[in-house]
Amino acid sequence: MYNEYNALNTQRSVTAPGQYAPGLALNDQLSVAFLNAGASTQQAVLVDNGTAAADTDYVFNIGGKTITITYVVADGDPFNGVAPGTAISDAILQNLIVSKLQQNQTDFTVAATSTNQVTLTAVPYSVNKAVAVSGGGTGFAVNTNTAANSSSHIPFGVVVVDSGSDADGKLGALPSATGQKVLGISRRGHGSARYSYAESQALGLPQDGIFPGTDGTAMKQGSIAVRTEAAFTGTESAVFFRHTADGALTNLGYVAPATGTGLDALTAVSVDGPSVVLEDGSMVVPVTVNMP
Repeated sequence: MYNEYNALNTQRSVTAPGQYAPGLALNDQLSVAFLNAGASTQQAVLVDNGTAAADTDYVFNIGGKTITITYVVADGDPFNGVAPGTAISDAILQNLIVSKLQQNQTDFTVAATSTNQVTLTAVPYSVNKAVAVSGGGTGFAVNTNTAANSSSHIPFGVVVVDSGSDADGKLGALPSATGQKVLGISRRGHGSARYSYAESQALGLPQDGIFPGTDGTAMKQGSIAVRTEAAFTGTESAVFFRHTADGALTNLGYVAPATGTGLDALTAVSVDGPSVVLEDGSMVVPVTVNMP
């Protein structure tokens, strides 16, 4: 171990050059917890009700569960709250579909949209279910089925952007566009398992990091080993980070020693030494972080 002073004028202990692990906190003064769900979305299914038809089964199959909705009007339909002699209409059918689906535990919320459509929105994020319909009047069909999107795996030692908050706290994600607010640098926890490059290749697993839907930590103040897409000499006056792929440079959240396409300036971060090549050929560079 080596003792030295950094830009914050505090002493720290660091590993010998060549022994850094990505996201290793060399001096942790302030970190914030976040959930890796900032880029997650919900499945949304738009269903066309079609032509309202009496004495007809409107069948939904949602995640393997079959729900049959039948509208009867010959002598009125007291069960559905429709008086005798009331003609079936698109509006009545729409309300019936919404109310019946809401009564079933499908993991979807249901809402009337437009004049002759209903939208099913999945309650959980990043989860998809099969949704199909059959029967019904003419035009009864699934219009669009927008799949849920899962946040990406976040490696340790990369830039994490602030994706807002939910009821349980801060959300984070990999950078995806210019101008995003930086939350911090993904920090390796003391209890985090680390697969070597050879192990991760043999097991087919990410080398390490923060999996979608799990908690992580972002360093805001301190010193940390950050993944870099190009070598640092250790004398650079500015640091940049990748938010958009540019050709072969596809590692979002990695830092760079010079500006370029798909990069933003990483303010409040200074280089703290030369970059180091890891066993898999990638590189990390020690930096000092002093974000508000």
